[in-house]
Amino acid sequence: MTRAAEECAVTLARAIPAQQCVNILNPFIEAHEFPLNLAAIKMQIKVIEAAEDKDIVRSLLPTLIPRLLKVSLLAHLVIFSLIYIYYPRKS
Repeated sequence: MTRAAEECAVTLARAIPAQQCVNILNPFIEAHEFPLNLAAIKMQIKVIEAAEDKDIVRSLLPTLIPRLLKVSLLAHLVIFSLIYIYYPRKS
């Protein structure tokens, strides 16, 4: 079940524009508790990975980073998310 949910997240991350996806995910990251915020952070990582225009990701930094830093229980995922923002994987 988890694998199917992760594959669905990847598909959605590629289908929805990064800006829209971040706007949808931010309330879940900020206002919800574990495990819902964990799923939202993982999907946000997929959105960042899938974003073709890294300038769009950079323009989202003022929105992304403050919310990620508030999620201290999931610090390791926050770190991975920040790494993907600054050092995206090459396709």
